Amino acid sequence: MTLRYTLSRKSSRGAQIGCTFALAVLLGGIGVPLLRTAYTDSGTENNFVVYVVGGGFTLVALLLLYEAIHQLFALRTPETVVEIDTEELVRGAEIQLYFRQPGPAAFESLRANLVGEESWWTGSGKQRRHHVQQLGVFNLFDSGAFEVDARAPYERLVTVRVPDLPRASDRAHGVMWQLEVWGKVRGRADFQHVYPIRVRD
Repeated sequence: MTLRYTLSRKSSRGAQIGCTFALAVLLGGIGVPLLRTAYTDSGTENNFVVYVVGGGFTLVALLLLYEAIHQLFALRTPETVVEIDTEELVRGAEIQLYFRQPGPAAFESLRANLVGEESWWTGSGKQRRHHVQQLGVFNLFDSGAFEVDARAPYERLVTVRVPDLPRASDRAHGVMWQLEVWGKVRGRADFQHVYPIRVRD
């Protein structure tokens, strides 16, 4: 089964893991020396500020490191192929989605959500601020539990109606919609694939 368009991820799985690792190393390289300095200079006035700042950087670095390791384990599950029959979604129109999941793996679920956000700027100069507001999360597909072996992939063609999605407000300068595919796998790390997608405004 092949539909007209194969969706492409915003970034490859390897690049995503590499960026997460790099950011963890960068923040850890800031936080750990600050904690070491705070420990060495214990008793110094306002030393707790250095502890707080260093601890904050180090905590975020550890969380990012955990996320990178989680993504690395998620590589054990082959990437989902997602195809669609139209290049641009139209509110209220029917579309076809095709999912092909290679194995082997045992899934609790494979879900696809349409997620949107709008962004805008206010102020000017040093007072310029960037704002982001969610437009909503809309579920288009949920497989339920299934198992797939290495010889025959899981394949599913579904026809769904695009929800009556909210339009961006007049203040918005940028609107982004994406299809998020979530896989919940038994005995393995769960995964998420993000595909940019166009919605007619």
